[in-house]
Amino acid sequence: VAMTDRDLAYYGLGIADLAASPAVVRELEARKACEALALVACGLRSLSGLPALARLRTLDVSSNLIGPSLDGSLFPWALSLEALEVLDVSKNALETLDGRGRGWPRLSELRCASNKLRTLEHLPALAPRLEALDARDNAVS
Repeated sequence: VAMTDRDLAYYGLGIADLAASPAVVRELEARKACEALALVACGLRSLSGLPALARLRTLDVSSNLIGPSLDGSLFPWALSLEALEVLDVSKNALETLDGRGRGWPRLSELRCASNKLRTLEHLPALAPRLEALDARDNAVS
């Protein structure tokens, strides 16, 4: 665990679901002002259990097992992060970026390389202000 007043980073937790790690959830609940969160190579399949972090501007959940989509039980709260500007979901198992009509109005950078994406058709609705996209190593046609 690495952290500053506004940034938290966890690497290699070895858990499939954050709800299974009450210590991490308690720490995040106590850090509501968190602006950057990294959960890299933790073995995550789901982000359920994460508290709402209204000030979160950067989220890095790269090198996990998250998929096949951003909606539903995998990312229920993430689609309500209106302050989110940078999202890294690289090296996961995402097949679609469909937010079911919801998205991130401030997202300017999306890293989604090395997933199983076949289309990026939902991106304009998901991230209307997107300026930088890394979608290499996908099956996008």
